[in-house]
Amino acid sequence: MEKNKTILILMSIVVLSTVLYNVEISNADAAFDIDSISSKLKEMVYPLTTTKAGNGFEDLQPLKEILKDVNILGMGEATHGTKEFFEMKHRMFEFLVEEMDYKAFAIEAEFGCHKIINDYILHGEGDIEKVIKSMKFWTWSTQEVADMINWMKNYNQDPNNKEKIRFYGFDMQGIDNSLQNLIKYLEKVDDSSELISKSIYFAAPDENKSTIVPLLEQTENSFKENREEYILKSSVEEYELILQDLNTINQNIKYSDSVPAQFSIDSQVSSESFSTMFNARDYYMAENVKWIHDYEIKNYDNHKIMLWAHNGHISNHFPYYLCMGELLKNNFKNEYYSLGFDFYKGSFVAYGQARSDMRLGIIDIGEPKRDIFSSYFKETGYPISFLDFKTASADSNIKAWLSSEQLMYTIGDSLHEGYEFANTIPIESYDGIIYVEDTNAAESIYVNVLSSVRPVPTSLGKKSNVQKSTEEENPASETEASTAVEEASSSSFNPIIIVVTLFILILGFYIIKRNKNKNEDNNFPQ
Repeated sequence: MEKNKTILILMSIVVLSTVLYNVEISNADAAFDIDSISSKLKEMVYPLTTTKAGNGFEDLQPLKEILKDVNILGMGEATHGTKEFFEMKHRMFEFLVEEMDYKAFAIEAEFGCHKIINDYILHGEGDIEKVIKSMKFWTWSTQEVADMINWMKNYNQDPNNKEKIRFYGFDMQGIDNSLQNLIKYLEKVDDSSELISKSIYFAAPDENKSTIVPLLEQTENSFKENREEYILKSSVEEYELILQDLNTINQNIKYSDSVPAQFSIDSQVSSESFSTMFNARDYYMAENVKWIHDYEIKNYDNHKIMLWAHNGHISNHFPYYLCMGELLKNNFKNEYYSLGFDFYKGSFVAYGQARSDMRLGIIDIGEPKRDIFSSYFKETGYPISFLDFKTASADSNIKAWLSSEQLMYTIGDSLHEGYEFANTIPIESYDGIIYVEDTNAAESIYVNVLSSVRPVPTSLGKKSNVQKSTEEENPASETEASTAVEEASSSSFNPIIIVVTLFILILGFYIIKRNKNKNEDNNFPQ
């Protein structure tokens, strides 16, 4: 009998735990009823009239108060190929320049592109095709980015604008431009430099690392020892810029040592390699942004910079690696503002599921079949809007919603089935969000893009795998997917849980009956 009691108690605990767990999940879903939250959200968001530049700034005026103490504004994107995200960032930069005294812009592109692009926007040298190609990544080969850079050029050429705009890259994955900048500078200030004669070794840096590393160290020492002479033959500004080119080349060499191979931006890789790669890359990008900020203050007395990168880089916290935005937030505190982007449905440019075939095309995502973070914005009725999380958190329900885990789109340069969302706690990741309901693919230029629209992966919007959030103390340890979020159900009990519960009960009663029969058999005389 004691054994039977123990079994019954254990079965009761299992059943009770299962029911309570299920009720807890159901209550959590009910706590964030989409109609209730969206109704409050409608009062909190700032509706925006358009993403297109050249339409005035009346709807953006509330941002002046919100961003008044911000010196570095990180603007993200939920995909690397969305027209409206790019247009909105162009429009925002015009607003920041003309209304809030911003004079520097930096993008997730090779640092060394600064010379070609600044020669274009400051001095009218070169052409837009050369400028776009200098950034290397196909993601920025779009008409929207070209339009923004041409606006910078026109702004700088206006004699009424005494203070000019400057352009920087802050990535270190490529070194071609930085190497060319360094060689040309050394030819001017120190034509006997050994780096000039041995620059051919950089054509295959991995194979020639034993030559390149000491060569870079020697060149860096020459910069330090001959600083005054180099500056006399150039300028302080140029000397410091080229020295930073040298630094980013060193970063690239160290970065290539930290991962098995050079990966293209935001590609899907193994968990360990993914974390290692982005920890290293985002660390260097954060260091480069800090350098740009210091350089701007020292040489131009400018404290304000707008950054352009993926949500996964500008966010205050990203679940899968220590991102650039988190490092900047730790350093600059409230002077850094992370402004993410999200959408409900639409198309974008990306590599498809088969990343290895290198086919770049337009991918279309229809309406999701379950509630995601952007679903709440859709219900406000505003097709474009901005939400400041600090202001919105004055409402306890909105704050609780922003403080809970939400599914947000996170698509890099490729779309992989089961990896279209990230489990994100919005208020930990961003200071604000710009929402666009229906999006279109960016207009690609100078790159080949399949003209046909690709079908979206069949799992999207259904019970698909989503990237698994990692523990707070080890944010970069995992990227495996987990089946985490179920579709909303009218029933308060998950049918799978009911089946499992019944199975456990039946098994328990079977064991009890079997034990009882054995006990009865044992009572028979031998």
